[in-house]
Amino acid sequence: DKWNLTEDATWNETSVNYSLTVEQDDVSVDYYASNYSNIWRNGSDSQLLSTRVWDIDAQRFVSIGEAGGEIWITTDGVTYTSENSPSSDSYGYFNYTFNPTGCSYGLGKQKWKMGTISNACFKDYNTSEYNITLQSYLNTTVTYPSGQAFNQSSLVPVWVDVVDECNGGVAAVTPVLFFYGTGSTYTISSGITDVGNGTYNYSFDTAGRVLHWYNLTAQADKSFYVQGNDTVTDAFRIGKTPELSN
Repeated sequence: DKWNLTEDATWNETSVNYSLTVEQDDVSVDYYASNYSNIWRNGSDSQLLSTRVWDIDAQRFVSIGEAGGEIWITTDGVTYTSENSPSSDSYGYFNYTFNPTGCSYGLGKQKWKMGTISNACFKDYNTSEYNITLQSYLNTTVTYPSGQAFNQSSLVPVWVDVVDECNGGVAAVTPVLFFYGTGSTYTISSGITDVGNGTYNYSFDTAGRVLHWYNLTAQADKSFYVQGNDTVTDAFRIGKTPELSN
C-alpha cells in the first residue's frame, strides 16, 4: 500500500510502498481437568477432559464457538487417534466427555492432549501430554474339574479360563489355586502353566491327601484389573479303590 497527499497542483507527495501483514492471534491452550485420572473401560464410567483457550494477543479467553479444536488420545500408550473436535464454550473451554466403551483402548496409562486447529483467527497450538489410566475386571472361571472322582495318588487336572469384558483371553495373570478339603487347605501359587491365550492349567497331586470332597477356588491378578475369582463347590473327590484281603 502507499499514500498520496495533495494540497494543490504544486504541493503533493506520494509515499513509498509499505506492506501490511495481518496474522492469526497467538493462543495458549491450558489444562483444566482430568490429568492422572482413572476410568473403567467397560462403559460404566466417563471422565470430563477439559482445557481452556487464552488469546494471548487480545488478552482474553475466547468466546463460544470462536475457536475450533481437536482432542487426541492414545490407544496403546503411544499411538494417538483423533477422538473429537470440540469448539470453545462461552468461557473458552474445550470440553470432551471420554467414555471408552468397547475394546479399542488398551488398559493402563493412556495419554491425551488438545489443541486449536484450522482456525481463521487463531494459530494452531497443542497442549502438553496428560494422562488417564484405564482399568477393567477379570472374569475367572474354573472349567474343570466339576464333580469328578479321582483315586488317591492320581493327578487332578485343573483348567481355568481368564477373560475380560472384551471376551478375550487374558494372559500373564498371577494365578493362585486354593483347594479346600475337610480339615485341610492347600494353596498353590507356582507350577501353574500359562497356555498364553487366557487358559491356565495345573495338575494337583492327590498323593497323601485327605480322602474327601474338595472345593476349588481360582484367583487371578494383573495390573490395571480388579482381581477375578471363581469357586466350585465339591469340585472333585479323592477316593481309594477298595483292596481285597484274605
